Amino acid sequence: MTTMEEVLRFYHHFGLAPTGQGGETPDHVTAELEFLHVLAYGEADLEARGEDPRSYQLGRRDFIARHPGRWIPMMRAKLERQRPMAFYAELVALLDRCLAADLAGLEARHGSAAREPHRSIPS
Repeated sequence: MTTMEEVLRFYHHFGLAPTGQGGETPDHVTAELEFLHVLAYGEADLEARGEDPRSYQLGRRDFIARHPGRWIPMMRAKLERQRPMAFYAELVALLDRCLAADLAGLEARHGSAAREPHRSIPS
């Protein structure tokens, strides 16, 4: 529940709350990716208006580092050991690479993010 609470704190900080529609929990991969989309959109909106997008960039950096950027690589490793259909293995590998590249760019701009949520994610 600690991880879920932290995810919800990120959402609330940016004025969002889960709707409960679709049946996914707030820490489900689809919810987390949708949240990253909202942050990227907010950043682009601020830049278009000539405003500082740093808060959205830092939010994206911290969220990736503490949540999907931590557990997607673990999921990828477990999935590879199971020898799934090539489509699913490549989809997860692509997501892993995209998150790692986005995080690397954000950390190059704003410094390293803390990788630990309030409690460790079990492997």
